[in-house]
Parts: sequence; C-alpha cells; structure tokens
Amino acid sequence: SVDESLNNKTGTLSWDISTSWRKRWHFLDTNWTKINVERLFEDVETSLGVGIRQVEVETNNALLLEILDSGFACVNNIAEVRLLHTWIAKDWQVKLRLLLRDGNKVADCLAKEILRSLNQLIIIDEYLIHVQRLLETNVYHTTSDVIDEN
Repeated sequence: SVDESLNNKTGTLSWDISTSWRKRWHFLDTNWTKINVERLFEDVETSLGVGIRQVEVETNNALLLEILDSGFACVNNIAEVRLLHTWIAKDWQVKLRLLLRDGNKVADCLAKEILRSLNQLIIIDEYLIHVQRLLETNVYHTTSDVIDEN
C-alpha cells in the first residue's frame, strides 16, 4: 500500500510504501520512499509513477544487502536482487539498511499466536513462555553488545 501524507517536519508530501498488514507510518526524509522488500514488486510501480528517485531498502537478508552493496552482478534468479541492482545502477540515491532478524522474533511469535485465534478477543495477561524467553534473550544480547562496546 502507498500512503501519501503531509510531512509535518518539512511541510512537503512524503510517501511511505509498506506492507498492507502492518499499516505503520514512519516519517521519511523529504523526497525519499521506503520500500519493504516483501511487497517490492507491487509497490515499485506506484513509487516510479509519482516520480520518486530516492529509495530506502530495509531487509533482514544480509546476503541480499552484501550482494547489492558490493555491486556483484552474479547470475542469480532472485528477482529482488536483480530489481534492486538496477535501481543502484541508476542515477538515484539508494540507502540499504539491514534489519536484524533477532528483533523480529518476538513480533513474529505474537503474530502467529494472533493468527491462530483470528476471530477472538485476545488479552495477554502473562507472556507466553516462549515469548518471555525471546524477550529475555533479546535483552541479554542488547546489554552484552553495549558492554562489549565499552
């Protein structure tokens, strides 16, 4: 889905292209579009149609980013890599950002629980034990990274 909104920070129109089920909004820098790789092919035509020439790519696929960033033109059947590689080759500004998969584990777990009970009201008084373990692991990794850097 493509959302067109007035960016309150700059007073200009900004476009956010994100997955339709998330319906989340992030203010973008002026004249930038954000493409979620999961919906890449559906959204790219819309962004090109409005004249956007600056692209920010977020993905949790480190290999994809490495291939794109290094400029490898390997023979690959992955359509995402080919399409993103053509963007980078154009006279556009392209930002690549890696989203760590560890940060998605808790959200994925909760989403799966919700999908199992789609037509029910779900009130989570206590965390599911596996969600609690994921949160504890995430906190441990976050604090150990901070400690290691100091």
